[in-house]
Amino acid sequence: MLEPIRLDGPVSGVTYRTDYSDRERAKLPYDVFDCRLVVALSDLSAILRTHGIDEVRLFSAWRPPSKSSAKTAAPVATETGHPGGLAADLRLFKKSSGESLEVEKDFHGQIGATPCGPAAEPPSPSTPASLELRAILCAVADARIFHVLLSPDFNAPHRNHFHVEVRPGVRWLIVR
Repeated sequence: MLEPIRLDGPVSGVTYRTDYSDRERAKLPYDVFDCRLVVALSDLSAILRTHGIDEVRLFSAWRPPSKSSAKTAAPVATETGHPGGLAADLRLFKKSSGESLEVEKDFHGQIGATPCGPAAEPPSPSTPASLELRAILCAVADARIFHVLLSPDFNAPHRNHFHVEVRPGVRWLIVR
């Protein structure tokens, strides 16, 4: 990580945090972000605020490499994604109204489907929550805030979250 940060308040009006208690969060690694990811989260916050969202619950940002992967992983693997603090798994979006949008319960996608753009398949069933989650995902993709944006349409391990990731030094974008 270039500059690890533990967030102790909102980023541009939106709180990003795990479900752990504040006491646990102060000791666990999952609420640690690389500063470059926090800059991207600031841009994401602008989109989320237009939807009335003021808190995002995540599974994790930084994940320390396991002892077994640390022995076998190429050096670059610890400088990208979760091991580099450059990715976060966003699972729940809380609105100031008290309403929540939960990716696993509300996204209604299909593995292999295109989530955004002209070839995108609509959520099934189409609900206000699924349409709003889709609108958020596609606005983030259109804004090109992250280099990697994976939805539940990507694969089964992503069924319950949006994976967002910045990749320093690249110009490409993957949305799945």
